[in-house]
Amino acid sequence: MRRSLHALLRNPYVWVVLIAFTIRLTTLGMYPLGDTTEARYGEIARKMVETGNWITPQFDYGVPFWGKPPLSTWTRAASFELFGVSEFSARLPSIFVSLAIVALMFYLGRQQRGRTVAWIASAMLSTSVLFFILSGAVLMDPLMTVGTTLSMVAFWQAMKDRGRHWGYLLFVGLAIGLMSKGPVAGVLTTIPIVIWLTLTGNWRHGWSRIPLFVGTLLMLAISLPWYLLAEYTTPGFLDYFIVGEHWKRFTEPGWQGDLYGSAHTSARGAIWVEWLVAAFPVSLILIGAFFTLLWKKKSATIWILREDWTLYLILWAISPMLFFTFSGNILATYVLPGLPAAALLAAGLWQTSPEAASQDKGKGRKSIAILAMAGVLFPLFYLLVIFVHMPKVAEQNSEKYLVQSYQQLDPRGQARLIYLYKRPFSAEYYSKGKAEVISHPRDMLDIVRQEPTVFFAIPADYINQVPEEIRPCLQKIERPDRGRARYILFQARQKDCHLKEKAAN
Repeated sequence: MRRSLHALLRNPYVWVVLIAFTIRLTTLGMYPLGDTTEARYGEIARKMVETGNWITPQFDYGVPFWGKPPLSTWTRAASFELFGVSEFSARLPSIFVSLAIVALMFYLGRQQRGRTVAWIASAMLSTSVLFFILSGAVLMDPLMTVGTTLSMVAFWQAMKDRGRHWGYLLFVGLAIGLMSKGPVAGVLTTIPIVIWLTLTGNWRHGWSRIPLFVGTLLMLAISLPWYLLAEYTTPGFLDYFIVGEHWKRFTEPGWQGDLYGSAHTSARGAIWVEWLVAAFPVSLILIGAFFTLLWKKKSATIWILREDWTLYLILWAISPMLFFTFSGNILATYVLPGLPAAALLAAGLWQTSPEAASQDKGKGRKSIAILAMAGVLFPLFYLLVIFVHMPKVAEQNSEKYLVQSYQQLDPRGQARLIYLYKRPFSAEYYSKGKAEVISHPRDMLDIVRQEPTVFFAIPADYINQVPEEIRPCLQKIERPDRGRARYILFQARQKDCHLKEKAAN
């Protein structure tokens, strides 16, 4: 035991993974939940805990959130129940989910290429730009990716006759995807599997190893009850979620049917450019490998591309880009399900044919090893950004500090906090649902006449739109200078307004 532990601690790739996850874990609570995505999903989970409604996620009180299934929200709500509502507990589930992705990828890599390649791939994945950031972010994508990764690992293991249970785990992974982001998880799993079975001629073997009927029943038994219950409790959910979120969102650029925001219009094929940045440095390694192979003997290149394992990884890695190539509405996070395969591919791609491998004496492996260890520079750079840059931009991306100023002035929470024009999700989250919103500046005067004390959060760019008659009632609350704030906090007290009205008369 001691000898194996000592060998493990001497492994430089182990330290890369440990450093990456340690930095991510220790920085979870160092900065506020940002608008719109993190704060929105954090607030949905907070409302779930507050209202006790674990069936229907709520966009606002009494307003169902139909945009995503609840599995990811359940993990955050459970974290809130265990550790209290905070940035740390909101982001904590993503750490465990990301560790599960790395563990699944490591297991598969060790089975196929040995422990060293598995650790190199783990180091690469842990320090790749998108994976590292999302491993501590309040988003749905990591949980969907653990589902797709489980399915892809299970399929390969089942095809290699490594146990009947793997065939069933394939469908468990699909169920996780259905409960975290929906049918898109099944599509991203089906694309590489179907193409691989077709190109390798393994359909007959696949039919004999995959329990299609029983596995489908298992998948439906896990996921279908919630879908039916969601439609029963909030009619219209299935039409919006299946047709709107999974068809119109990707086929209609700038889709206007989004109930919870706006669609992201992108150029066709932009997902490939997004991948170059999101998968860095893995993307750089794979591009370098591609051009290196062009200079090698054709026989070595053909050997690599025709190998079943390499072909499987390639199809798995590019399936998100294949699916979203013609979509006009994409985000960089969509490439995440393919990153585990890309890391495995990058770690083992320089292992060409046995003859070529013996001739180059492991030079390619050494280059990959150096790049994998150098990947730790990105987590260290991220740590520097947290300490140096984040305090300057926090005010522009979150209402945490404004809400804290309001709470200090009104510790009992008796006065209203009202945002003009738009209420950011972070304002809801940090005020525990107290923050309100009005759509017209003239409503402010009526509110002041009825309330003894009220706080207004006014967009910094719209201060001049405040009516002249209410300006004397507003007292600007000076706050610590953390950078340019989006909103300015004002306090209005009814008695002060009356005094100034009398003086004016």
